Amino acid sequence: MTAVRRVLVTGASGFVGRHLVAGLGDREVMAVTRAPAEFPPGIRAHVVAAIDSTTDWGNLLDGVDSVVHLAGLAHRAGAFQAANPGLYEEVNTRGTLRLAEAAARAGVRDFVFASSIHVNGTETDGKPG
Repeated sequence: MTAVRRVLVTGASGFVGRHLVAGLGDREVMAVTRAPAEFPPGIRAHVVAAIDSTTDWGNLLDGVDSVVHLAGLAHRAGAFQAANPGLYEEVNTRGTLRLAEAAARAGVRDFVFASSIHVNGTETDGKPG
């Protein structure tokens, strides 16, 4: 008999996240979101204010076997980006690194990082994507 796997999913209320959380079967799931969200019965949910270089993962990673990191800043208008310089790097780079380091310290075996292609921009050599 194999032990039940514990999986922490960031971005759990997003398009990919909500389908992943619903499909994880017999695993114990911690769904991490920025705002309260509804999940199937048995899914534990936790709200974090932000995922950045200051996020305190505390005990959320205790006993976790796998992290699936889907959260990130994307799909924002150019005006938002111009008004918030450095925010994408803070959230998408430093926040991801902080989570990965916390997961490593907690002994998490698997870390899956998925990202939208949109974080790379919408143009290539001046051609709209």
